[in-house]
Amino acid sequence: MRELTLNIKLQKGDSGDNVLELQRTLIGWGSKEQPMILDGKFGPATEKAVKRFQRAHALEPDGVVDEAALSAINREIADHPFNLEDYKCTCRECGGFGSGRYENEYLRGKPHIETFHMYEYPGIDVTLVWAIRALMHRAGIPKIRITSGYRCWTHNQKTGRTSTNHMGKAVDFISIGAGEHNGSAADKIECTECARIRRIGIEECGFQAGWSQPNRISLEMPRHGAYTWVHIDTRCIPRNLRRHVKEL
Repeated sequence: MRELTLNIKLQKGDSGDNVLELQRTLIGWGSKEQPMILDGKFGPATEKAVKRFQRAHALEPDGVVDEAALSAINREIADHPFNLEDYKCTCRECGGFGSGRYENEYLRGKPHIETFHMYEYPGIDVTLVWAIRALMHRAGIPKIRITSGYRCWTHNQKTGRTSTNHMGKAVDFISIGAGEHNGSAADKIECTECARIRRIGIEECGFQAGWSQPNRISLEMPRHGAYTWVHIDTRCIPRNLRRHVKEL
């Protein structure tokens, strides 16, 4: 993934594209009370997220994104790697990231919102990758294994699915080396490690359980069927705030 680069310091009161990119990278450093919202405005929630990040990286928590804070942000790329090869679609026909079909088309009978947008995005949402990195850091996860990555419409047809969120907007994973995986999807028993990760995502990162609120990172819960994996997605974030990549 391309590193975050800034030519100026960022601080409370700033706005614009640089702030928006900063908010993407710190999407998982919000809180339950003040989740990070991608609005391009460096307000109180963004400042508090910067301070949390600084404390976690032994920096002075002044809320200003300077060279030291920027370097710490970019170190997260190496410290919490995301393997794009493991995310690619397994249909053997689309090349890994769909075929660019169905842009601005929506599931029949559904509202014209991102949740039902049929477009095969050409990569993975950068915001999603940074959310995963933050969750790995805050939950002490050394490594993840992707259990379900990109799923294009060819993949959906082969498996009888109609969901759109795995077209660059979602990933399912389990942690490696951080806890015990003892759940059962068949018996509807929640994995202890998955429950721990979700709890941290909600209580510390500011993610939401389910999809009730717009502009929030979402976690699928056991009541939705996620017993033995962690599902995280950006389907509630408007696509005009998206940036997808094919290389990390």
